Amino acid sequence: MDNGDDGQQWFHEHENHELKRVKVYELINSRWVDQGTALCFGQYEDGEAALVAKAEANMSEIILKTTIRSSDVYQRQQDTLIVWTEPDGVDYALSFQDPEGCMELWNFILEVQSLRANSDQQGESSSPLAGPEPSITTASIIRSGHLPQPALGIIMEIDKAIRALSRTPAIKDKICEYIQRADYIKAMIDVMHQAEDLENLDNLHSLCALMQTILMMSDHSMYEHILDDDRFFGVLGMLEYDPEFPVHKANYRDFLRDSTHYHQPITIHDPVIQRKIHHTYRLLFLKDVVLARALDDSTFNVLNSSIIFNQIDIITHVQNDVQFLQDIVSLFLSPSSGPSISLNGDAKSRTGVNADTNSEGLSNGIDEDRRRRCEVILLIQQLCIMGKNVQLPTRMALFKTLVDRGIVHSVQWALGEPEGTDAGQQMIAVGGEVLITLLDHDVNGVREHVVKQCEGFEVRESRDESLLTLLCGLMVRSRDLAVQTVVGDSLKLMLEMPPPDMNEQTPAKPFSRTRDDARTEKFLDYFYKLCIHSLLKPFFDVPDHKQHPLDSNLILTREKTNLYLSLCELLSTFALQHSFRSHFYMLTSGISSHVATLLSSKDKHLRLAALRFFRIHLKNNNRNFLNHLIKLEVFRPIVELTIKESRRDTLVGSSCQEFFEFMRRENMKDLISHIMLNYEDRIKQLSDSRFCGQCFRGFLRRHEMNIHPPPPELEEKPPLNQPSEMRRVDLDEESYFNADDDEDEDGVAPGPHPAPAPALPTLLSPPLARFQFGQKRKRQRLPGIPLRTGLGGATQRVPAPAPATPIHLPRTPPISALVDYGDDDEQSSDPEDALLESLVSSSKLAPAAGAGAGAGASAIPSSATASTATATTATATTTATTTTISSAGAAGGFVPLRTEKRRRTEEEEDEMGLERLVGSKSKRPAKTGATGSGEEGPKRIRLRFGAAGLAAAASTPPAAARSEPGVKDGDTG
Repeated sequence: MDNGDDGQQWFHEHENHELKRVKVYELINSRWVDQGTALCFGQYEDGEAALVAKAEANMSEIILKTTIRSSDVYQRQQDTLIVWTEPDGVDYALSFQDPEGCMELWNFILEVQSLRANSDQQGESSSPLAGPEPSITTASIIRSGHLPQPALGIIMEIDKAIRALSRTPAIKDKICEYIQRADYIKAMIDVMHQAEDLENLDNLHSLCALMQTILMMSDHSMYEHILDDDRFFGVLGMLEYDPEFPVHKANYRDFLRDSTHYHQPITIHDPVIQRKIHHTYRLLFLKDVVLARALDDSTFNVLNSSIIFNQIDIITHVQNDVQFLQDIVSLFLSPSSGPSISLNGDAKSRTGVNADTNSEGLSNGIDEDRRRRCEVILLIQQLCIMGKNVQLPTRMALFKTLVDRGIVHSVQWALGEPEGTDAGQQMIAVGGEVLITLLDHDVNGVREHVVKQCEGFEVRESRDESLLTLLCGLMVRSRDLAVQTVVGDSLKLMLEMPPPDMNEQTPAKPFSRTRDDARTEKFLDYFYKLCIHSLLKPFFDVPDHKQHPLDSNLILTREKTNLYLSLCELLSTFALQHSFRSHFYMLTSGISSHVATLLSSKDKHLRLAALRFFRIHLKNNNRNFLNHLIKLEVFRPIVELTIKESRRDTLVGSSCQEFFEFMRRENMKDLISHIMLNYEDRIKQLSDSRFCGQCFRGFLRRHEMNIHPPPPELEEKPPLNQPSEMRRVDLDEESYFNADDDEDEDGVAPGPHPAPAPALPTLLSPPLARFQFGQKRKRQRLPGIPLRTGLGGATQRVPAPAPATPIHLPRTPPISALVDYGDDDEQSSDPEDALLESLVSSSKLAPAAGAGAGAGASAIPSSATASTATATTATATTTATTTTISSAGAAGGFVPLRTEKRRRTEEEEDEMGLERLVGSKSKRPAKTGATGSGEEGPKRIRLRFGAAGLAAAASTPPAAARSEPGVKDGDTG
């Protein structure tokens, strides 16, 4: 190496990060005393090799400096300790921070001792530097700060020095930069050629180790540096001599020269892209073959990132190069070519060879045109593999572009190749792989391609040879398991539809094509019109389950079993996702009876696939189709399969139990009744089995509950979503109205009954409604007292009858007789005002009720002051009157007023509400007529009105109210 090249060094005396960090100990009085933390290294000085330990805090302070002697006084202990005894008898020990540093210094000591031993044998000076050229060692390379020029004999020392220096990131970057700038790799290649000529395996193994060390430094620019043509084969040559296999040699160079050739079936004119293609292949070869055993995580990530960056550039170029894609598609659309598809979509001969082709133009039975197409198919496969490794946006854009440019035509050609030859099978496998990749990323684009093909066939009235028809035919006639699997997966991806509850406008994958509903419907119509019959025809080759003996197994070949397995998967998908189309086909064709025969197949996975088909119909719960299954008696083989599998705890047996458990849980009465009517003895036999007993005992109980339902009254339960308190109130209310009303009728005075009231919800004005029902009151329930519900949901309590003689209150006369206004008087349209007036008049006309009536409705005094005082006293000390209407009231009569205990807070609320209602009356002039003389002012009372009372008061629709001066809106309710 030219030492004058920029005079750059990586090691400086005061840079302590590449030195060995140690603890220096001295044995004093049988105890190891710590002399401090130091940075230790070996050096040559004045012809002597020495160990020097400088203080970590101050590099100018030397803690220990000792000359290395040739005598065997050094010991290495526990991988991190070096112990020795000085000539004066003092013992020292160096404790290293890491084993690598201890190993490196130990090797330096052994090297010095070995050189001195060789010098003594040759009678030369004991100095290792004696001679015309100084010896190059690892320590000298580290101390000098320069890599020596590679030469035979020192490659191992250079490798050790680079390993030691590359542990520091800053030094590693400087080394990588110097290797590239000084073209150090080419000098190593020259040394390799010398060693190969001399057959010096030791140097060749050292070169391999050195090259691996350089590559394992994980520098991205280093890989770009070695990929050039003048370096790459030399690097592979050095890596062929792996020291782990000393007697073997790899042949990487021979493989790349003889077995790999760069061929362009479609020319790429950009030289930069061609170069990136070469580099990508070489990086893949390094990652997967050459360095596969030696790769660590960091090197693997650097190689992967380099590959992905190149692939993104290639993919971007392919997307933007319109001519490149047109050249690919035109190869399969050219009418002059033999086995291709014309521009109009017509299918040509698929034999692989033109009838008019001259025999001299054939090469191994394949013409050049077909060979080129095969190469293009392989090119598309590599492009798809490359596309799956890049990020999602770039990947989706690539596959959308390929589908839009018509790449599906090439896939269709590959799938149409004959299956009997090896080349044909390879093309079918490659075409299926490409098609699955396209469907996985742009299924809507492939469907649109098929629809366009179908529209072209309808216009020209030509024979249908679309991609979908080709797949269905290939699925049925193929005898290769791999082809059946690939084609079955392709059909499943193409015919899968999102569930109905999914947002159709949202793509299934990010950056994918939006689904076109009209195109999708046309695609399904085309499939069910022309393709499904040929696809599912193998099912009808199986006999009906009624014709097949129950005690014998259905034996099928391996190819047939795999075919029916794929078809059952497809049929289950159709039943779950294609709704009316698939159901109509299954109802009209009777295919379910043939699928039921597969339940007796010898292969368990085929029995499971057939059972899954019927389980999906249970989930769909289509009544018509379930009746169709009952008519075909398909539940008989299911029951027989369950009995056969009930002897062991198997997956098929568990699936059968889940089938009947779902039927019981969903209470499918028609199916349960059909099964119990026809196979009751079988079900009872299953209920006594060990593994299925619990499931079928529940099935029997469900059947018994269906045929012997509980009494109707026990089934009538309040909704579970109501609060528990509301449900209790509803039950009390219902029991009250169902009770006898004789007790209420005992307290009714004889008299005329008014006409039935109109509908209650129209009677209450908003203020009264808020007053009467706006507050929720939690009352203590008295025993034996039912609850009543008033208007608007308010609950009223019916007081218990008094133990004494019942109080008979006079029946109020009809409202029409009580309220009689003159023509000049203002007529109120408020039904509540009318009721108040009627009650005031009736209280005047009613006779005194005696002492017992004091607890009920007292007569209203003539003086307003007296009536107010009396009412206040009665409210505070006794009970307030409450008007209620029983069931007899609905027949046209009033129920007498009943007494009830009231809380203090409730009284205050009633008083405030009634003051608003009655207060508005005090502003009106005195009425004449039935209500009393004109001198008397309005009477103030405290009464609590129920909804029924207000309804009775408003038996006739009131007239429109006229506004009064001095009365605010809302005061009258």
